[in-house]
Amino acid sequence: MSHRRIASSALLMLILLVPVAGAGHEHKSSNRDVIILEELTATWCTFCATIDPQIVELQEVHNQRLITLTLHPPPGAEEDPLFNEAMRLRSAKLEMDHSRTPAFWINGEFYGEGVIDMNELSRQIMREEARMGQKSDITLNSYTNTEGFHIEAELNENLEYLENTSLTIMIVEQAVELRKGVASNGQTEFHNILLNSISLNLSGNDTAAIEGGAGWSINGFNSTDNGTVIELVNELSMDDDIFVIAIHEDNDSPVPLGIVDTMHRDFVLEESSNLWQWLVGLAFLAGCALVFPYKKRDIDRTA
Repeated sequence: MSHRRIASSALLMLILLVPVAGAGHEHKSSNRDVIILEELTATWCTFCATIDPQIVELQEVHNQRLITLTLHPPPGAEEDPLFNEAMRLRSAKLEMDHSRTPAFWINGEFYGEGVIDMNELSRQIMREEARMGQKSDITLNSYTNTEGFHIEAELNENLEYLENTSLTIMIVEQAVELRKGVASNGQTEFHNILLNSISLNLSGNDTAAIEGGAGWSINGFNSTDNGTVIELVNELSMDDDIFVIAIHEDNDSPVPLGIVDTMHRDFVLEESSNLWQWLVGLAFLAGCALVFPYKKRDIDRTA
């Protein structure tokens, strides 16, 4: 077999071996000293329409060290169409005053409210990054299949350390669009919206959910002296721009012992998938250029 035929065979084999982009929708991440910035916003809040886009830019600036989460208030003088049960549970944990929007919490502690200085908020996040050291070692994995949205969380901690603590799993959507006019403040796009959540008691062998939204089932809860592995499934249909946040926290305090999310892993996979698509295209074109001339010469010889 000639060198050109060998090369063409190798290129075609590369095409067959390249993984399909996005197959399985599996995302895995370990904690990286993540800071969580939670914002109470509202579709009727005029100031929020100015602040919310700046929060998106702030997360881009701090990249993998910061994750943002937005919560909306329950019905009051005006009804917020994005409010849900998960937001009610989380706002209760943070003891939010729903009438004060926008308002911000950094790692479970109240930071401020109103039209705040974004430069100062960024500096505060950097100060938090400098002084923070994650205590909990967490690994988080999520994937989808025909059964639903699967989440596996592993805490590599002994049982004594987990006493009087809980693990809160949050399902978050990166972007939600509303029809023009639905939000009275004029916004049509909202980011990092909390969709669903569940909190699990990690004390001893108690696997009961402290509180949670709809569609959850616990497929596994295995605790040993060296760690705890929890397997969850949510049966609700999920969009492609979904990611997961896991927060290990004391039952009596919203200040996290450890945070991990799969959002940034999604970015890496997306960039990797695009690269593979380019490589597949180039390999296919090169393979065609090598194979087709041989076919033409074979035809010429038989003519």
